[in-house]
Amino acid sequence: MSGALSLAANGRAYAVALPGLVLANCRIAVQSDGDPDFATDLTLARDGDADVVAGATPFGPVTVRVAPAAGGALTLDATLDLAADARRIT
Repeated sequence: MSGALSLAANGRAYAVALPGLVLANCRIAVQSDGDPDFATDLTLARDGDADVVAGATPFGPVTVRVAPAAGGALTLDATLDLAADARRIT
């Protein structure tokens, strides 16, 4: 990847640094009927050519995978693994 991801010391945010652009204090949020719930206990791992940010939410674990794409672009894929006791989201 032509950039870098880093985690905040509090484990609640991450930063994306790309050539000519820095996105600081990024947070992962999930929302149902009320206010958003933010992911906590973030971790950062490398998976092949991608960086993966994972964390915990009241709905279940969440991951965001950032990988290089054609032409120097990046792809972001988010996955939420709903906990068995989470109510259905429609």
